[in-house]
Amino acid sequence: HSIFVSKYDAALAENYQLLSVHDKRSVIYPGLSLNNLPHVFPHAPLHIGFIGRLEYQKDPLLFVEMMAFLPGYSATIVGDGALAPMVKQEIIKRGLSGRVHMAGELVHGEALKILAKLSVVVLTSRWEGLPVLVLESMGMGVPVVSMNVSGLEEIIHNEVNGMLVEKRRGEDLAEKVKILTNNEDLKVSLIKKAQETIQEKFSMENM
Repeated sequence: HSIFVSKYDAALAENYQLLSVHDKRSVIYPGLSLNNLPHVFPHAPLHIGFIGRLEYQKDPLLFVEMMAFLPGYSATIVGDGALAPMVKQEIIKRGLSGRVHMAGELVHGEALKILAKLSVVVLTSRWEGLPVLVLESMGMGVPVVSMNVSGLEEIIHNEVNGMLVEKRRGEDLAEKVKILTNNEDLKVSLIKKAQETIQEKFSMENM
C-alpha cells in the first residue's frame, strides 16, 4: 500500500509505471497544528522572503531575478546548499546587496520566526511534493506567491487563497507580489481564505 502527499505524486507514480492501476494507494496530506505556529507581525510592508534549500529544485536564482523587478522591496533568503555561492554572486552582480540578505541555514523554529515577519513568501521551485512551508505560511497568515508546479494547485487556488504563476519569469513573480502588497483588501481576503483552507483540509486531525 503506497502513501502519497499529493494527488499529483500518485498520478506521477502511475505514469512512470511505479504503480499499476490495481495497486493500493492513499493520498494523505500533511497536517498542521495551528497552535504551534508563531504569530505574524510584519515589520516592513515591502519585505518578502525565500525559505528553502539553495538547490536546483528550489531555483533560488529565480527569486534573485524577481527582486530586480521589485525596486523598493527588501528580502531575506533563508537556506543553504550547492547554489549558495552562485546566489550570492548574482545578488552582487544585480546590485541587490543592500536589499537582499542571506540568512543561511536556520533551525525550523528560527526560520518560522523570520517567516512571521514577511509580508509575502515566494516559492520558486521547479517541482515539489506538497510543501509544508506553503501550509505553514497560509496557516500563519503570510500570503504565498508560488510557481504553479506539481501539487501546488491542490493547496493554492489562484487569487482566492494565494497566487500562482505559470511562466518561470522573475517579472511575472514580481507582478504578483506587487498586486498583493498594493491591494490590502485582496491581501486580507487571501489570508482569510488561506487559513480556512488549512483548517478544513490540512489540519492535524485530517492527517
